[in-house]
Amino acid sequence: MTDNMANENLEERGQGTSKVSRRRGTRFLVPLLLVVVIAGAVAFYWYEFIRGWVGTDDATIDSDPVTISSKILGRIAALNADEGDSVVAGELLVQIDDSDLRAQEAEARASLDYVRQNVRITKIALDRAKDDFSRDSIQFLEHAITREQFDHTRNALEMARAQQAAALS
Repeated sequence: MTDNMANENLEERGQGTSKVSRRRGTRFLVPLLLVVVIAGAVAFYWYEFIRGWVGTDDATIDSDPVTISSKILGRIAALNADEGDSVVAGELLVQIDDSDLRAQEAEARASLDYVRQNVRITKIALDRAKDDFSRDSIQFLEHAITREQFDHTRNALEMARAQQAAALS
């Protein structure tokens, strides 16, 4: 009987030993399977979404960077090229609103016309003052006019010369 019991105990132990081995294998196999599944998911995500993505945070390209500036200030009316576009020399990149410049040009032309008219007027006034002075000089020598009238005529001539000089400057 003792042999039977011993055999039964051994069978129970054998069965018990195989259950323990199975538990240890399961304990090792489940985490390993979990790590493999997670690694596969990460690899799939990388392959589908990240593999083809190109970042430019620190990338450089071969190009000739050029700084562009305007010689005049103004509002931009049209922008014919975007950043990064290839352009050739002489190509129109930006069109500036020229309405302010056209108004300034019209104002300058009007001012120039005014100055030209002013020069003509002062020339006429100077010619008249010269004629008056030469007539009054003769009349003063003949005692036909007073010294005061002659002084006024001479002062008018000097004033006409000064006005002519100011108009020409």
